[in-house]
Amino acid sequence: MRKKEAAAVLHVRMSHSRNMRTGTTTIDVRENTFRRYVLDRRTETLDTTYRTVRWKVSAGYGVKREKYEYEDLRRVAEERKISLAEAEALLGNA
Repeated sequence: MRKKEAAAVLHVRMSHSRNMRTGTTTIDVRENTFRRYVLDRRTETLDTTYRTVRWKVSAGYGVKREKYEYEDLRRVAEERKISLAEAEALLGNA
């Protein structure tokens, strides 16, 4: 690339290794390999005083995340005419 010449970036996602250097005149090819870690997921059903709601739990690699299913939370909020945050707090105390 010459000075003041616009650079071109090509992002390629490949599932297996190939030689990217053939068929090009470039002298600089950067390669990055990424690993994906997927948490185990499960859905539980909770019976509350307001309605039955689904509770999503994801865990693994020392991490645990939990939250209500959005559609169930939205229904509780609409029925009570409150915000999603208030509905989540309401279910958390049930």
